[in-house]
Amino acid sequence: MIYIEKQKHAQDGFTLVEILIAAALVMILGGIVTYSVQGILESNRKKSTALSLKFIRDRIEAYNDDTGEYPRNLVDLIKKPADEKIAESWDGPYITAKKGEVPKDGWNKPFHYEPTEGGEHPFELYSYGSKRGKGTPKSEWIDAWKQ
Repeated sequence: MIYIEKQKHAQDGFTLVEILIAAALVMILGGIVTYSVQGILESNRKKSTALSLKFIRDRIEAYNDDTGEYPRNLVDLIKKPADEKIAESWDGPYITAKKGEVPKDGWNKPFHYEPTEGGEHPFELYSYGSKRGKGTPKSEWIDAWKQ
């Protein structure tokens, strides 16, 4: 008598459902990691911008100590001003910058500087932060005087 054995087949792969579940888990974990990294990057940009604002504010004050006036713009901290009276006492550059460009914030946008008269401070120095444009509420700006 000949006995025929039934061959048992082991499962050769994953089912479609198992693959979809694994893919969904990978996507969920990827989303969590991405969200966390974005929060960390945003926080680091804010901290970097705040430190840069403090540094620039100090350099503006050094310019004022030397010349007796506040710069008209941030370029005056990098290049000697055209005004001969100011140029005589200018002891810069107060900031070193690549290609003479104005320093940029954590979002790679130029800082905003405006000399003021009769205000709370002798000048305004700020970044709009992650929000861009003049429509950004002032409460969301990163201000050199609030650091």
